[in-house]
Amino acid sequence: MKPLWLVFFLLAAGCSDNSDNTQQSTNDVESANESANKQIETLLAARYSAVSNWEKNLSRHDATSAVFSIDVQKALTSASPILFTAHLHDVAVGTNGMPYAEFTQRYNRDKSATDPDFELILSIQLTDEQAQKILNTPKDVFSDEFAVVSKISKIESSAQYADVNDDWPTLYVDGKCVDFTLLK
Repeated sequence: MKPLWLVFFLLAAGCSDNSDNTQQSTNDVESANESANKQIETLLAARYSAVSNWEKNLSRHDATSAVFSIDVQKALTSASPILFTAHLHDVAVGTNGMPYAEFTQRYNRDKSATDPDFELILSIQLTDEQAQKILNTPKDVFSDEFAVVSKISKIESSAQYADVNDDWPTLYVDGKCVDFTLLK
């Protein structure tokens, strides 16, 4: 019979090796999904001549490197469609009788910071077919993040509303959907 301490040691060693393998597999899957998502975004942007990575070129101001709403507004009102990666929150019918999707995305160039530079709340008008495509998305999908190509028609800053007290700028963006795809 083996000493009891040896049995516990072998069990603990086996458990730690297994958890390391599981963690490595999880990291491999996340890395593969991230790579596939970048490829999907690149293809979608190219198909519609959409501006992607627009947020990377935003001006920074003063010692705090703040991003101001005016800079985001200028970047999003280009003549070209814009590619966003955003989380889906709702699909509804607007006052004009057309379906729209509400997406949100927080942007932060400094990955170590906890607060975002700014947040977008996107109300994107859909065709009936696009709305059905979103509504028919399988419910067991792990992600609610979409790559969305949209032509922007209107942008408002939360600073325009006296009763809004934001820690970072929130921009309300209206646009018309060109195309979208669910990301992994």
